[in-house]
Amino acid sequence: MPKKITLKGWVGPPPDNVLRNLAGSVLNVYVNPEIPKPDFGDFFRFARVIGVESVPSNGNAFNCTHCTKTARYRITVEWEAGYQCPEGNDVCEQCINGIVTCGVEAIPFGTGSAPFASYHISLDVNHTSKKESRS
Repeated sequence: MPKKITLKGWVGPPPDNVLRNLAGSVLNVYVNPEIPKPDFGDFFRFARVIGVESVPSNGNAFNCTHCTKTARYRITVEWEAGYQCPEGNDVCEQCINGIVTCGVEAIPFGTGSAPFASYHISLDVNHTSKKESRS
């Protein structure tokens, strides 16, 4: 029977207070799947956060190799077992699709394969918009 994994998703990049405290968390990250016919699941991979580094606003910019955007945070990850990312182990805040809130123990990590891994994912996305306060 598959393990249940629950994700908390974001419509945009997570807030800074969340980003700064991601070390040790497991993320659902958008990756560039193989073309021509990827399965839906090939668009996203699990990644355990090893470290988070904010990019100084007056320093060298970090251009994310995954999404090619200029990022405010460099997030170093370890990918789920059996997956090797051709772009490397650094992603940015804009690559994050969500954070695993339940079932982390069901996700194997490291360089080995995981043919035994079977899990079901449920996704909770908050679509509320941020409203600006007017004076």
